[in-house]
Parts: sequence; C-alpha cells; structure tokens
Amino acid sequence: MNGSLPSIQEVYSLLQAEKIDDALDRINSWGNVDASTLNSECFPALFHLGMQLAQAGMHKPALIVLGKTAAINPKHLAVQYNLGLVHALLGSHQQAIAHYDLALSINPRDIDSLTNKAASLNDLASYQGALAICDQLIELEKPSEAMWMIRGIAFFGLAQHESALFAFDQVLTINSRSVEAHVRRALVLDELGNSQEAILAYERALLFDPACVEALSNLGGAISSGTSVY
Repeated sequence: MNGSLPSIQEVYSLLQAEKIDDALDRINSWGNVDASTLNSECFPALFHLGMQLAQAGMHKPALIVLGKTAAINPKHLAVQYNLGLVHALLGSHQQAIAHYDLALSINPRDIDSLTNKAASLNDLASYQGALAICDQLIELEKPSEAMWMIRGIAFFGLAQHESALFAFDQVLTINSRSVEAHVRRALVLDELGNSQEAILAYERALLFDPACVEALSNLGGAISSGTSVY
C-alpha cells in the first residue's frame, strides 16, 4: 500500500458499483497496515470514507477506517467523536466513552461529545455521572431535547420518578411528537401508580407511531388497571 492506502479510490469505486462485499474485503485488509506508515495526505479521503460507511450502517468497517484516520491525527475532534458514536451504536459504551473523553480533551466544551458521553453513561447504568454531565450542559447551552431525555432516563434509573416525569415533560414541551418521551413518561406514570395517565401517554405515542412495539406491548398491561379513553 506504499504507506498511503492507494486503494482508497478503489474502495470508493467498488462502493459506487454496489460491490459492497469486495469493498469491505479491501477495508478489512487495512486492519494489518502499520499506522505509522500512513501518509497524512490520506486523511481527508479516509475520514470521508469512514463517515460514509458509518452513515450507511456499516459500523465495523467504519471503525477500521476511522481508526486509521485517528492514527494519522489523534487530535482531530470529529474523528474521536465519531469513533465514540460508532462504538456506542455497536453497544461498546466503555470504548465509546474513551473516545468521547479524547474528544473532550481537545475541546472540553464540545456539546455533542458531552451529550453522547452522558447517553453512554446511562447505558452503563452510571446515572449519577450522566446527571453530572447534564448539569454541565445546562451551564453551556439552552437545555436541549436530548439533554432532558438523558436526564429523565437517569432519574428513572435512580427511581427518582417525579424528577424523571418533569424531565420527560420538558422533552415534550420542546417536541410534542417525541414517541420515546411519551413512552418513557408512561413508564414513570406506571411506577407512580397512575394507570389512567399512563394509558393516555402510551396512546399518544401510538398516535405518532402506530407500530411502536413498546407502547403496544405495555398498553395492554396499563389497560388492565384502568379504562382507555383513546
């Protein structure tokens, strides 16, 4: 590969020709390339390719490509952030957090890295850590839909149901069509013993997504202790 991965263009050509398996085979072969031999001129094409793969849902090859871009320039915030995001999408939240932390070492105020780190902490049941980051986000920007969602999930995980309900209500103030917020709000109401309001929340979720599996499956249980007004 002469230190510059000259087959990058070949991979692009294979992807454009929809020869996906051949393109992925070529990318997989890059895993053995010594990162120290890579030419910095490869960086833009590699980063673009990694992002293209990630957006197409090809997460494992995206990790290979973005990993090579990080080897060329480990101080590139977008590379570290997107490596974190891809790891999170694969369920590897510890690795995701490691990359978000690298991004935050470059810019401690990066909103996307903070937000997604908090989300990964929730997935690891590190709810207090997620709430601490939410407090940082409140200081840095106007509270966002994503921040309130993360905050609500953390409070629910800590069984602080009234605080969770408030957070999900704030999500719906920003975006009344959020199916996830309606469903999570219903779960909180169930825990608080308010089956009637839980039913309404599940039904609101189904108004916006009639195929929402969680709302459909949980609605029956809620109805068993109340009467639907849908």
